[in-house]
Amino acid sequence: MAIVRDRYASRGVAAAQGPAIAAVTYEQVAKSELNKANGLKELMFPLASVLAPVLAGLLYAPIGLPGIILVDLVTFAIAVAGTVLSPISVVAGRHEVDGAASDENRLWKQTLQGFAYISRRKGLFALVIFMAVEFAA
Repeated sequence: MAIVRDRYASRGVAAAQGPAIAAVTYEQVAKSELNKANGLKELMFPLASVLAPVLAGLLYAPIGLPGIILVDLVTFAIAVAGTVLSPISVVAGRHEVDGAASDENRLWKQTLQGFAYISRRKGLFALVIFMAVEFAA
């Protein structure tokens, strides 16, 4: 039961992480370089999914499981330090903001437009349902 709970928790974190990475990428990269940055961003997670087990397997014999966990913690600390030291603007970057109420209304309006768009396209709607069921399992 704990494995199921942990899997849902990690899916929830991943669901929040994806839009956050996309937003930071959009805010921090010049428009002319946005395609390159998005390409690198999309390559990052699949590449890590392939390379991490291979590297762990290669390091298991020389440094053992405690060493692999130490390497994981060190790389995590480097990632946190890089995130903390990155200059991420708190104010609106490329978008003009009229006020908090208009942002909330715009969010709901865009959300409803997105659902309407998906529901009008049967193939896309089926894909969304399939992905929801696949990720929930």
